[in-house]
Formats: sequence, C-alpha cells, structure tokens
Amino acid sequence: MSSEIVLVTGVSRGIGFEVVRQLAKRGMTMILTARDSEKGEAATKQLAEEGLNVIFKQLDASNDECVRRLAADLEQDFGKLDILINNAAVYTSWSETPSTANFKEVHDVLETTLFDAWRMIQVDQPRVPAVTLCNARSGRQSDCALHTPPCSPVAVAEPGLQTSLGNQTRQLQDQAAHEDPIT
Repeated sequence: MSSEIVLVTGVSRGIGFEVVRQLAKRGMTMILTARDSEKGEAATKQLAEEGLNVIFKQLDASNDECVRRLAADLEQDFGKLDILINNAAVYTSWSETPSTANFKEVHDVLETTLFDAWRMIQVDQPRVPAVTLCNARSGRQSDCALHTPPCSPVAVAEPGLQTSLGNQTRQLQDQAAHEDPIT
C-alpha cells in the first residue's frame, strides 16, 4: 500500500473518476466516494479491474453524521489522510443570468460546491492537520493548499457576492447599450 492516502468526493464519473485513475496509477491508495452507492461501487469495480488500489466509501457530504462516520473510518483504517480532493458537484444550467437565476438551483450548487466541501475540510482537518486540500474542478494550482487558511462566513461569501454584483452590473450595462437612447 502507498504511503499516501487520497480521498476524492464525487467520483462516479467524469473528472473525479479520472483523477482517481491517474493518481492510483502513481501508486496512491485511492478512496472513492459517491452519494449513490451503486454508481460508486461500479466505478470502483471498473478501476479495480485495471489493477488499481481503490476503495469505495459511500458519502453524502451534505450529512454531518455521514461525514463524521467516514472520517472515523479513515482514522481507524489508515490512521491518516494525506490528500482530500473535493470534486462533488451539482449540474445546472449555465445559461442563466443574474436576473433570471433559479435560486433553488443556486442554493443546490452552493450547498454542494461550497458547503459540502467546507464540511469535509472541517471534519477531516482536526484529525489530519497537514492534509492537502484541492478543488478538482477548477484545475488551478491555487486551489490546493497544505493548510486551510482561517476564514469566516463573511470572507467566504464576499467573493460570491462581488461576482454576483459584477455579473448583474454587466448585464444591466449590456441591456442599456441595446436600448434606445433617451432623447
């Protein structure tokens, strides 16, 4: 078994699945998680058939107790976690504008992409304070850090608010540019 234990959320397909494949090929012990056990077990079986060291753990990252159970299992089974890759996502329409956004969808995206990832970090970090945290979807190196910086809810929410306000301002400017000028 590799000395590096890596947990990836949301691996039943897509980016997470391929991240697991590539890191497992480098000899890392990969822990795959998915909300849907059937899909997660199928992904694990496919990778195991390729001779890769993969283990499936069912995870609903929106459920505090489920996340705590997983952290306890990792502590018992491995005694550590070296890398946590938050990849779980919710898919929604990318065609919405700030003025037409469906707030239920926005909430679902924030819940999974921000709060579930934050929950995973919060639960895992005390057990393994040197864990490397990554966001697999962005592809940016800056989204990986050896330690999670201190943050408050305001510090987390403010960039989203700034982005939203900027998008709304651009939308209004675009609309104004296409309207008849006031005469």
